[in-house]
Amino acid sequence: MDVAKAVIRSEQSRVLNKNEDIPPENTVNRRRGSITIDNNRYKRYKGELQLIKQELPPDEKVNVVGQITDKDLPLLDFIHAGTKFKIVDTQGGA
Repeated sequence: MDVAKAVIRSEQSRVLNKNEDIPPENTVNRRRGSITIDNNRYKRYKGELQLIKQELPPDEKVNVVGQITDKDLPLLDFIHAGTKFKIVDTQGGA
């Protein structure tokens, strides 16, 4: 299991998304709680979903696709390598 200080990586997302076309889009500043997915420019990491634990600068290879609600941000501290987590859309988006 890959442990990173600044992000929580989804273990299976790269495998599930390997055949998807993920163009660069919304490659903006990544604040704590951002939900990101690596786009086509990240080559072998394309499709990897991450939860951001600390502020990171924009990266042309990483799309910001969502945000954890402020009330749930403290939960990030309880997710470690191997911890299962589920992202639930509470805003009614697609």
